[in-house]
Amino acid sequence: MSFQLFTTKFPCKLCNTEISFNINDPQTFLSKTQHESFFGMQLTTYRVAHTSSSNMERHINVVLVDHAGYFRGYVDAYSEEIKKKEEFPRQRLKPTFKILQERFPNPNEHNFFNLLLVLDAKEYWALEIIAPQNLRVYPLLEFITRKYAEMEQIYTVLPAKVNASYADMELNLWLKDSKIIVASFKKNKTLEGIDDLFGKIVETMNTERRIPQKKLLVIMAKCLNYLSHVTKKDVEFCLRILYDDRLHTRVYTKYEQYIPQIVKRVSSEFPIASEFLEDVLLGRISFIELLEQNYAKNFREIAEIIGFINRRKLL
Repeated sequence: MSFQLFTTKFPCKLCNTEISFNINDPQTFLSKTQHESFFGMQLTTYRVAHTSSSNMERHINVVLVDHAGYFRGYVDAYSEEIKKKEEFPRQRLKPTFKILQERFPNPNEHNFFNLLLVLDAKEYWALEIIAPQNLRVYPLLEFITRKYAEMEQIYTVLPAKVNASYADMELNLWLKDSKIIVASFKKNKTLEGIDDLFGKIVETMNTERRIPQKKLLVIMAKCLNYLSHVTKKDVEFCLRILYDDRLHTRVYTKYEQYIPQIVKRVSSEFPIASEFLEDVLLGRISFIELLEQNYAKNFREIAEIIGFINRRKLL
């Protein structure tokens, strides 16, 4: 069977090797996910792999590509060790936790949380989002795993939230199956509506069946810094930050001549748009990059701007 050529090329985000694949040939990529129209673009997420020059790792790039095969941005990139076949099987050892995505730094300070972790108590992975610098995280993870095992023994259906004490910390645990969010609030600090958000995240982690990026969880935590309460719309946009790949795209339009008019119209509704919307519409920066840099405090306005442009089909 022959395929029409729609060859997409991009540099591996991990090692800069040029990668190419054909969007019409499933043998050249691992998986794809199609999305609804976004700013006039028909986008698809592809997972594409190549073997590193050392032959010790496989690099997985998760990228956005438009309907014509043009590369429009990275969603994620990670490596997998290529395991050699062993002549004799290893003795099975007690599983230990793996801290994932450690290369992405934790925020230095947060208005509400002393501690924020995301983990799977059965698959033994964890993401450290916010934690004291002097925290020994592995004993804490083992404690949470034991707590989870206790609850499995006494409940036919696990509660959505439980509280626990560990050393000098009061822990809040939001659970769905083995996926858990753990948070410890600062003294006399609460965030109204956080139960709805964290409950929805652990639920979505199960339905999406993919580990959220630590980078995106940190961005979400930065956005929460500026709230006094979490609304239903905040929950929806936080989930988009974690799981809507389209927010990573560099926008492309054939109608650049209309961008000044669009920026003027949107800025009349949302004045903050005048600071960044032209750069977004010209593909200089993505919405995720905006939130990561200086606009976490404006994430509610950014959510409204995205909806305003998409609903009115301004592009």
